[in-house]
Amino acid sequence: MKKTAILIVSDSEHGVGLEISVALTGRTDIELMYATDRAEIARLYVAHEFAVVLFDTTARGVDAGGIDEWIRIFQTQPATPIIFMTTSQEEALRLCRQTTSEFIDYIVLPFSPKFLQDKLQVYLQLHQLEKTVTLLADELDARKLELEVVYQELAETYEKQETFSALDGLTGLFNRHYFDENMQKEWRQATRNKKPLSLLFIDVDYLREFNRSYGRGEGDNCLCALAGVIHLGLLRPVDIVARYGGDQFAVILPDTDSHGAMLVAERMLENVRALLIDHSTSPVAGHVTISVGGATVLPSAKGKKFHLIGEAEKALAEAKAAGRNCIRHNSYKVP
Repeated sequence: MKKTAILIVSDSEHGVGLEISVALTGRTDIELMYATDRAEIARLYVAHEFAVVLFDTTARGVDAGGIDEWIRIFQTQPATPIIFMTTSQEEALRLCRQTTSEFIDYIVLPFSPKFLQDKLQVYLQLHQLEKTVTLLADELDARKLELEVVYQELAETYEKQETFSALDGLTGLFNRHYFDENMQKEWRQATRNKKPLSLLFIDVDYLREFNRSYGRGEGDNCLCALAGVIHLGLLRPVDIVARYGGDQFAVILPDTDSHGAMLVAERMLENVRALLIDHSTSPVAGHVTISVGGATVLPSAKGKKFHLIGEAEKALAEAKAAGRNCIRHNSYKVP
């Protein structure tokens, strides 16, 4: 067990220093260290942590008159208590008034061993309590850091979970749930900002026939390939493309007018054509194609997002009726 260190500013072989040593004989839990000059004290303070300092003002070589300089040395360790050993209470009070330290006490000489032991026991217990508090504070800081790390890991896990729950398992695009939530959000934002909002619905032409001819596995591969080039057709991070249904994609274009929406739709149409995925049973072409229906509106508090969705679905139906592999777009005003 590590001993508690007590510094005695006195001579260990004579006078008060010797009396202190005799009075504390048998205390195996403490270690007494002696010093009579500032240099020795400074050296000891570097190597040890003292619970209390017993300052013998009667010792030879100790200049009690320059007490402030001694105090500065003692206070290099935070709040080290100092007990003056003086010949009178008047002298003790005078020395106490010479310093602004709050951890000053005194013992008037001569003293009884029992009195010294009892007074020191109070300071030793105080020292132990301070060490315990410091240890608990360090443990609390360490636990707080651990909790912060755990919280960060949980937040990252939650974020990943949220991301995964928002994605379509096959194509890696956002799913229908994510589309519905963000459609509502973008509608409100466009209403506040008085900016146009555009929506595109994209349907894969004759995917059912493709699956019958090439198998469902190839149909899934086809959808993944289309998802990639449709996503490449977007130029801004704020644009959102989601898998809306089995063979249908939806694209939300915030702050985009009819002209901008048509440019995006044409880019996606050409990207899909450029893939040249064989589709021998398609009545439209020998490769996979898409039909695009779009709608643009300047939202207002009177309108509803469902009106925009309905207009885009109606435009998609018009594109299919026109022979597919084409774009139809509707612009309307909120009544």
